[in-house]
Amino acid sequence: MASFIWPAIGLLVVGFLAGRAGRIWSDATQRGLAPAQRLGWALRGVVRPARYWWAGRLAAMSPEEQADLLAREVAALGLSRADGQRCPLCRAEVPHAWTLTGDGQPTVAPGPVQCPACDFRLDADRRRTADGRARPRAMPGL
Repeated sequence: MASFIWPAIGLLVVGFLAGRAGRIWSDATQRGLAPAQRLGWALRGVVRPARYWWAGRLAAMSPEEQADLLAREVAALGLSRADGQRCPLCRAEVPHAWTLTGDGQPTVAPGPVQCPACDFRLDADRRRTADGRARPRAMPGL
């Protein structure tokens, strides 16, 4: 009986990894990627599937699919625009909270970025001092 446990565990692990790779292969096929690209994404997806789903898949989408995905995600978050954010204190929508840098990376919009309901500043980094050094953390309970 005990001699069957390790092969069974091995088969479960291989099946799980094959399922991950199979879903990525199938989606990449629907997106029209070349067989070599599909194989590369499927093999990488065994270890890090999020890299395909949030990088490779988005790059392979048509502009219409990308716009549809953005609209669905913005609606799921309950925001009116993609550059908005919910206030962490009162959950009100903060419009124009995000912008893109020159190299396309998201960053906080030029300030001040404040919540219209409670005036909480989203662009203030309270963990840093004025000269950019990290502020020491207080001891718990003090």
